[in-house]
Amino acid sequence: MVATFAAVELRSSHPATECGCFGDLSIAPVSARTLTRSVLLAGAAMATIGLPRLRLMHSGAATAIAASGLALELAVIAALSPELREALVRLGYSEPCELRRVPATRTLAALRKSAMWRRRRGVITASAPVDMWRELCWRYVVYPARADGRDAEAVFAVSLRPHRPVVHCALVDAATGAMLDWPTEPERRDDTSPRLLRIPAATGSSAAV
Repeated sequence: MVATFAAVELRSSHPATECGCFGDLSIAPVSARTLTRSVLLAGAAMATIGLPRLRLMHSGAATAIAASGLALELAVIAALSPELREALVRLGYSEPCELRRVPATRTLAALRKSAMWRRRRGVITASAPVDMWRELCWRYVVYPARADGRDAEAVFAVSLRPHRPVVHCALVDAATGAMLDWPTEPERRDDTSPRLLRIPAATGSSAAV
């Protein structure tokens, strides 16, 4: 029941946030299916109050009826579970990465957790990207930067893998797009703390990797 109320509150206050009901498998926002499943599970749990203890069935017919009921319950839960698709992907089925739907917020979160971000964030001068676009299996994120006294751009390429995406980065001149060398000891800045509150719309490439 607590989980049901939490799902209702999450849907009303943060409709675009996944519920996390099954950990990493829950990547879809809270929907009517998720709420219905939570209500049914809460009702099933309450229905067990006061029931006698389970006993081994000696009748084949009783066992068949119990097995049929269990199969029906599992089918209903599967139909109400958006996580089933992600589970099938992890079991072997996988759609082409060119067609894979990965939210931009997830890409930014993966980028902020990567080792490449920790190594290169010292030259970044803003907390939000100035450009972002997708090409096939990669999403490119551009941050303004400052290196050796000149304006630059840090261009991150993040693969659209569901787990531990590959991250590459290049530093380019903001005016000419020419490749620049990374400073040996980039200065750390405090204004680049992870804040994923605003995602600018893709406006096209301003630099090339």
